[in-house]
Amino acid sequence: MAQMQRVKVLRGFRHRQEIQAPGTVLDLEAPTAIELRTNNKVEFVNIQTPLAHKTELPDPNKVLADRQAARAAAQVTTVSKAAEPQKGAK
Repeated sequence: MAQMQRVKVLRGFRHRQEIQAPGTVLDLEAPTAIELRTNNKVEFVNIQTPLAHKTELPDPNKVLADRQAARAAAQVTTVSKAAEPQKGAK
């Protein structure tokens, strides 16, 4: 039997004909788990973490809007810090 790794889904994907939505905790074979972790789709969790299965994917329009808002906030912070005078400058 293959070595299993317990993972928590970060980004949804399909595995064995089922949707694995964000927040799902499941056991995967180690090579599959490593590949998905490399692609930032899962994170490894403790084997004592209870299994959970979610099939509801988040609304892609809301996800996109949240990402754009976060980028805009980061740009405003960067621009405002660049506009501040340097300490000790005359």
